[in-house]
Amino acid sequence: MKTVGTLASNAEEALDWLNAVRAEWDLPPLAALPHGHRASKFRCVLGNGLDNRARFMADGTYTPIGTSDPAILPEPVMTFELDFERGFYPDLIDGEELNKRSPLVRPLTWPTAENSPVAQAPSATV
Repeated sequence: MKTVGTLASNAEEALDWLNAVRAEWDLPPLAALPHGHRASKFRCVLGNGLDNRARFMADGTYTPIGTSDPAILPEPVMTFELDFERGFYPDLIDGEELNKRSPLVRPLTWPTAENSPVAQAPSATV
C-alpha cells in the first residue's frame, strides 16, 4: 500500500539522485523535481531532470546518451519512476500531456447531484 510518507520519501530520493548525477555531469542542481510525460523514455521526470541526456526504461535501467551500457536505478528512484507512470504524482505530469487528453490521464471528478448516475436514475414508483 502506498502512503503519502513513502511517496514523499521516494520523491526526495529521486531529487537527491538527480542532483548527484547532475553534479557528476557538471550540471547545476535542481531545487525541485521537474514535470514530465508518462510513457516517455526521455521526457519523464527523470529524463527532464537530466536535461534529456539519458533514456529511461521500464525495467528500471537508464542509459546515458552516447553510451550503450545501461545502469540500474537505485530502488527508491525506480519506485518513484514507476509510481509516476502509474499516476501517483499528478502534480508532476507535464501540462502538455494533460492538454492532449491522453487516455493515461483522466481528470478526477467527484460525484455531485448534477453528474452522479445515481442522482440521474429514474425513481422507482410502486
